[in-house]
Amino acid sequence: MYTPPFLSARSLPVPTGRIATGFALAALLTGVLAAQPTTPAPSTEVISLDRFEVTGEKLGRTAQETQTSVAAYTGDELAQSTDTTLADVFQRTANAYTNAEGFSLRGISNTGVTFTEGSDMSTVLIDGSVVDSQMLTYGGLSIWDLDQIEILRGPQSTSQGRNSLAGAVVGRTKNPTFVWDSKFRVTYAELNTTQMAAAFGGPVVPDLLAFRFTIDRHESDGPATNVTRNEDDWDRTDTTTYRGKLLFQPTRWNGFSALLTYAHTDSQDGERAYAYGNTREDLYKREAFENTRNDFESRSRLASLEVNQTFANGWLLSSTTAWSDLKSRSAYDSDRTPDEDLVYGFGYDNYTKSQEVRLLAKGESWKLLSGVYFAKVRRSYAADGPFYYVVPSPLDAVFGLASPARALLNVHQFSQVDTRNTAVFFNGDWKPADRWTLTAGLRLDREKLDRESVQDVQLLRGFPGAVALLSVPSLGIPAGAPADVVIQGIASGASAAANGDDEFETVLPSAGLTYNWTPDISTAFTYTRGYRSGGVSFNQKQAKIVAYDPEYTANYELSFRSQWLNKKVTLNANAFYVDWTDQQVAVQLSSDVYDRQVENAGKSTYYGLEIETREQLNAQWGFYQTIGLTRTKFDEFLTSTADYTGNEFARSPHWTLGAGVTYRQTTGWFGNAGVTYIKQVFGDADNDPAFNLDQRLIVNAKIGYNTHRWSAYLYGTNLLDDEYMETFWQESPGRYSGTPGDPRIVGVGLEARF
Repeated sequence: MYTPPFLSARSLPVPTGRIATGFALAALLTGVLAAQPTTPAPSTEVISLDRFEVTGEKLGRTAQETQTSVAAYTGDELAQSTDTTLADVFQRTANAYTNAEGFSLRGISNTGVTFTEGSDMSTVLIDGSVVDSQMLTYGGLSIWDLDQIEILRGPQSTSQGRNSLAGAVVGRTKNPTFVWDSKFRVTYAELNTTQMAAAFGGPVVPDLLAFRFTIDRHESDGPATNVTRNEDDWDRTDTTTYRGKLLFQPTRWNGFSALLTYAHTDSQDGERAYAYGNTREDLYKREAFENTRNDFESRSRLASLEVNQTFANGWLLSSTTAWSDLKSRSAYDSDRTPDEDLVYGFGYDNYTKSQEVRLLAKGESWKLLSGVYFAKVRRSYAADGPFYYVVPSPLDAVFGLASPARALLNVHQFSQVDTRNTAVFFNGDWKPADRWTLTAGLRLDREKLDRESVQDVQLLRGFPGAVALLSVPSLGIPAGAPADVVIQGIASGASAAANGDDEFETVLPSAGLTYNWTPDISTAFTYTRGYRSGGVSFNQKQAKIVAYDPEYTANYELSFRSQWLNKKVTLNANAFYVDWTDQQVAVQLSSDVYDRQVENAGKSTYYGLEIETREQLNAQWGFYQTIGLTRTKFDEFLTSTADYTGNEFARSPHWTLGAGVTYRQTTGWFGNAGVTYIKQVFGDADNDPAFNLDQRLIVNAKIGYNTHRWSAYLYGTNLLDDEYMETFWQESPGRYSGTPGDPRIVGVGLEARF
């Protein structure tokens, strides 16, 4: 264990060069807007975090009352910015990182620190329904008509359970009201990027039943070009989301409401639109060379029924019934060259069904949340197609094959994991004195899972005429044995069907102590136990199911909450230190790339802090600044082929910095500008600097004119056209591949409100 130097002499990064330019652009827009005459905006638009309820904790705490490190955004806030996706929201958040493969919070990827087959590391909930990692990556997630979104950093296992060791993302879309309203948006930008969206709703039966309906469609050709096929929409996206909400809230039934939500998303995208080149710099040309069309289709659905009854004493009884599913299919060029017509396909068939009932009880000096939870989860994956298998050393030398020797195999895979999760949980606050608040929580969690895996591998093309040049008894190869016979034997050895099951029970406590120095200033210390359930993984080479145990974190956190100048200025901070034991990691057992499995072979520590400030000095001007620091370290991570001890986690930036300004008024000019700096990260657990992912300096801005009914604006993202890689690896000797970040995109938009 090592001591975290939270307040060491090491200073913050000093903005220089392009970084200083980015912050200067934000300041320039501030100056331009300051010169405009002002028409005051309604005071109700001023955002105050002491009124923002953190719904992810389910305890009715506001953002200023909670000890959890939470980045909270309202829908109006996001609508004023250039953000259109959840990835955009992560980009502006301290200690959050996003790329083509997902997102991370405090250096922890939502799918795992290394490749694993376990549950997600971060929970994502929209209107009470689970959005799993595949749905988030492949199905898209619309933030149009969002009411609020919370990014909770650090373990949320007591309140959220099995999928929240790294944190949670909780979003809610706007609910129906008994007042008619509607809004529309149309945008057009470079790369044929368009958005057409609408939202409208009102009463069906006054004081009884109301509805809201939204539609959001995004299309873009994307920045990548396929040179072989002469297609300039290789990285295309076409995503449409429909959402309907029905609110039953009879005024005669005091405190009762029932909200039914259904959302449907269809996506048709360019799958695996990687760039290729002989050098890293070549990848920024964004050129692909496959001769087979890349196609991806998905359908995702979310549904929930939320029933609430508020009693006269303020107690709240709630029930949330939720369901989500994803079906997808994909086809792409498996050799990724113009030379052969090899098509590989895969798809997901996932669903989550859950039921939660909870009671929030309150007294003068206390409140207690208690609840029960049940979920049934299925993750199903199927794949079929040809791929090249690199014959490992020294087998290639035995047959006199030049390295790298590649045999063409065909693989059919099917994997299905069914999980049943039940839990009982409690969480509460008690104020023994005016300035002190004690917090405690407990979750009793039980999980049972079953896994079925099938794999069939066949040799399609090998090395006719190649035979063993010598006898190798240790490998069972006699002299003169045909290479194709041996390779087919390897393929047959990797072909099998296997089933496995396991069951886990755990206790997840949390505790905290808060001291209120004044009504607007408080400090707190908390302890939380994070948890990710165990499971069963599939070793492809050995064709067997291997069980692994749960992993745990001990999270120690200091928090500071403050508001100044009559709540016009908010300064919040969290500092954390985490011990991670029994870490689930992908262990390579031999030089064969398919001989790997998940084991509890890791132990880590990580620490850091978040500092976030907001200034809403009047109804027109708003500012924000964010600082994120994270340091990660594998204390133990040794496999038979590598020692990662002492290395950092992949895709875990040391620094994330951000700043932004918003100017708004009822009628007249408005604008928004934001700048984000993210320090470069290691691309994998090897920490090879040759494959680092670049630092980012992203400047986004919007400026326009607003009336009571409509607004028109000009917007731009990545205005400095900063070049950075989201993924990067060596495809073969002298050939590299990866995913460059989006280039500068400038567009126009028109919105209307009625």
